[in-house]
Amino acid sequence: MCARYRSLDLADAVNVALTADYEADAVLAPDRRDFRAVRPLGRHKAFRVLPDDLPLQR
Repeated sequence: MCARYRSLDLADAVNVALTADYEADAVLAPDRRDFRAVRPLGRHKAFRVLPDDLPLQR
């Protein structure tokens, strides 16, 4: 994973692997740019990076 995406550090790579294990698409991360550039390993097309991708309450 780290060889494929050079911008990922070990912690980010572990988060990508855990989202695949739990079939999740949401990631709570301060380094949003890394997760915008990475595709999930599971069935999802993209990560929802929280808190940026939370729906707006009206």
